[in-house]
Amino acid sequence: MSWGFRLVQEKGVIEIITAQRRTGFALMEGFPEAVRAQIHIARKHYRENIGRDPRGIWLPECAYFSGLESVLAKEEIRWLCSIPTG
Repeated sequence: MSWGFRLVQEKGVIEIITAQRRTGFALMEGFPEAVRAQIHIARKHYRENIGRDPRGIWLPECAYFSGLESVLAKEEIRWLCSIPTG
């Protein structure tokens, strides 16, 4: 099924991004290796299904914390989407 998405993306119609599944990700801020592992797994899964690395990532609610950008940069993820809380 991912080949269909891949074809539409290659035509420039949509941009598919990755996501990580852990809600409350910011609670892991004190565990940098756990944070990096979650991002790495999301990137790897995307690559396996789409055939290239993702440019962006959708973060679950409460997933953002200051410094997350450096983790994303190490995984070559250029931008993120997140829903603000509060």
